[in-house]
Amino acid sequence: MQVLDYQFSGLPKQLLKIMIGKMILFSLKYPLDFISNFFLLLPVFVGAYRQKYLTSSLKGFVLVFTIRFIEESILIYLALVHKTNLEAQKLFMVVDVFVLCLVYGNIFRNNKNLFKLICILGVLVETLLLAHVFFYEQTGLSGSIMRFFMIVVALMYYNLVLSENKIRNILYHGMFWENAGLLMYAMGTFMTFLFIDYLYDSSKVSDNMFDIFWNMSQIVICIQCILSAIGMYYAKQERTNYLSQNDPVAGL
Repeated sequence: MQVLDYQFSGLPKQLLKIMIGKMILFSLKYPLDFISNFFLLLPVFVGAYRQKYLTSSLKGFVLVFTIRFIEESILIYLALVHKTNLEAQKLFMVVDVFVLCLVYGNIFRNNKNLFKLICILGVLVETLLLAHVFFYEQTGLSGSIMRFFMIVVALMYYNLVLSENKIRNILYHGMFWENAGLLMYAMGTFMTFLFIDYLYDSSKVSDNMFDIFWNMSQIVICIQCILSAIGMYYAKQERTNYLSQNDPVAGL
C-alpha cells in the first residue's frame, strides 16, 4: 500500500512535467497563439485602469475580452491534452454571439428598430450556430457566420452614430475604436475561417501554408486588442464628447 501511495503521489508531478513540456513545444511551434492570447488581456487591463470612466458599452467589451481570454486558454489546453478542440470552438462561438447580442442590445436600447433587428439577427445566428454544434463536424461555416454577424452589428453601430450626429470628435469616442477592432477581426479572419476546414486537411495543405494563414489571423487578433485598448483609454473623454449632454446617446 505504501508503494502504491508513493507511485500515485508522483503522478501529478509527472503529468505537470508532461504538460509543461507540451506547452513549451507548442509555444515554440505556434508562438503567436500564446502572444495573441495574452494580448486579449490588454483591453481588460486598460479598462480596469479607466474603470471609473467606462460607459456600460465599454464595460460590456471588457466582459467580451475577458470571456475570449478564458475561451482561448481552454482551447490551447484542449489542443495540448486532447489534440483537438473543434467541438469547443463551435460551442464558444455560440457564447461569443450571445454576449455580443447583450452588449449591442444595450447599445441599441433607445432605438426600437435597431433593437428589434439585433434580437432577430441574434436569434437567427444562434440557431444556425447551435445546428452546427449538434449536426456538423466542420467549423468553417459557423466561424464565417459569426464573423458576418460581427461585421453587421459593427456597421449598424456606425450607421447609428452617423444618423444621430451627436459626437464632437469621433477619435475620442471609445466605441468607435471598439467597433473598428471588431471589424478588423471579423473581416481580417473571415476568409481564413471560410476555408478553415480545407486548411485543416493536411493532405491538401502543407503545414507551412497553414501556419501562414493561421499566424495572420493571430496578428489580426493582436491588432484588434490594440484598437480596443485605445477605445478603453479614451473613456475619460467619453462623457464630454457629445454635442448635447441631455439627449440619450448610443453606447452610454
